[in-house]
Amino acid sequence: MEEHELIIIGNGPAGLSAAIYASRYHIDFIVIGSNPGGYAGMAHEIVNFPSYEKISGVELMTKMM
Repeated sequence: MEEHELIIIGNGPAGLSAAIYASRYHIDFIVIGSNPGGYAGMAHEIVNFPSYEKISGVELMTKMM
């Protein structure tokens, strides 16, 4: 059985953001989720996301991963 310092449950935008910060601080983590990008990954269009005026959900989640 593997041991990790942090277990992130959910791989939507919040889970992926948590993974980015964990990686920056060199924390040993694992992300558990069934749908990469969560519901945001299935969105046709996301508007007013920081640093993007308009982007598709698939493209945004791909960039976050």
